[in-house]
Amino acid sequence: MHRDGTRVEQGQLPGTPWHVALAELGMGADRAAALTTQLINWLRPEAVFFVGSPAA
Repeated sequence: MHRDGTRVEQGQLPGTPWHVALAELGMGADRAAALTTQLINWLRPEAVFFVGSPAA
């Protein structure tokens, strides 16, 4: 749990040396950008992937 309350699930991708972290950041590009910046500073990842769905 990040100090701002964002929940992050961490684990290892089976069969690989990769460690992964997943966070659901909610709706809104501004919010997602701000939280992604915080998470990058916290977790120091080698790569970041964004997965989203269009608004209904």
